[in-house]
Amino acid sequence: MSQILAALTQMRSNIITQLNDVANEQDEPAFAAFNYADGSWVNRIWKNEHFRYAHLNIVNMSGQQDFRVIHMCIFPHFHSNAPIFGIDLIANHKLITGAYLDYSPTCSAEHPLSIQFTQCMRSLNWKRKRELPEWAIHIFSPNILAIGGIKTDIELQQLIKVVDNTLAEYLKRIGDYHHNIDDAVGRKAQNFYCEQQKKNLHLRSTKFITTLKIDEDKLDTFINLCYHSDN
Repeated sequence: MSQILAALTQMRSNIITQLNDVANEQDEPAFAAFNYADGSWVNRIWKNEHFRYAHLNIVNMSGQQDFRVIHMCIFPHFHSNAPIFGIDLIANHKLITGAYLDYSPTCSAEHPLSIQFTQCMRSLNWKRKRELPEWAIHIFSPNILAIGGIKTDIELQQLIKVVDNTLAEYLKRIGDYHHNIDDAVGRKAQNFYCEQQKKNLHLRSTKFITTLKIDEDKLDTFINLCYHSDN
């Protein structure tokens, strides 16, 4: 196993372990069509009293396709002004081509969790930072981790650590922020986040469609399941 695949496996395992420790995994029939029997495409959902839901999307295509994705969003309850936790890792067995990690603000860019995230990001150094498209600028924090071309052991270990630590801190503290905004305000903020995410052209890339062998209609259904705020 390459060091890239080993790092992805470790991060995937760490994420699942942390979610299992604090939340209950849900049986979501709507995602059944997007869980392949061979494990090459997996979608899992967790819920608890502290957040509405966490969605983990894993693509693990080997061979000629050589396409790997770890995507997760954790949405706070509508009555919480906490940020949305989000991570996207896109890779092949030789390189993590894109890595994105953020506490995306919903109602306040000065939320205590956001401030702590900012301090964490400022303590790190990365090569090959990536520019964000316009849709992303509208929803992501100014201190989002957005990098590419990760392949050295030093960078991989730093990425593993920051993903693990920021997720642990989010799950530890998300329960501190309840009933501090109206549901309608939180719903509107999360709807805006979801609508912007749907503009992500990478979700509709030829690579994504051909690798997962899905048509446009099925892809639309999947995207709408991933990014909705009606739970």
